[in-house]
Amino acid sequence: MAEVQGHRAFNPELIDRLAKIIQPYAGAYSLTLVRRSARAARDPQGLCHAVAARINDDESRRDFLRRAYAAAGLPKAPYDRRESLRPRPVDSVIERRAREALLEAVASYARGLIVLETGRAKSARDFIQRLAEHIPSAAAREMFLAKFRASGR
Repeated sequence: MAEVQGHRAFNPELIDRLAKIIQPYAGAYSLTLVRRSARAARDPQGLCHAVAARINDDESRRDFLRRAYAAAGLPKAPYDRRESLRPRPVDSVIERRAREALLEAVASYARGLIVLETGRAKSARDFIQRLAEHIPSAAAREMFLAKFRASGR
């Protein structure tokens, strides 16, 4: 590949192959689209994705990427990045992963509050009351206090 105006030039055959593949979606604009995309792309994979970004239909974009990767001699095209942004149903695996991540995040926050309020509290009662004040919901605050009292028995 030769340098052209500060940009990496792609093999002209690759440009032509990609233009033919995108032609059903871009029409007469296909060659121009591929050439413009090539100016900013750093590698054949980036070029394929830059061109594919112009296709709005998910299935057509996946088909284009599959064919473009083959034309560029790249390994199998990955799934479309946009597809990962689509809403997915919450299944038990996702729920479990979210619970674990949230519990870890909340536990870290709780440890920080305990350290903070331990230094500020004047007594054990004051300490528990200070912790409870960080809980925004009155019902949740009462649950915390009741659970704390019950754990001391």
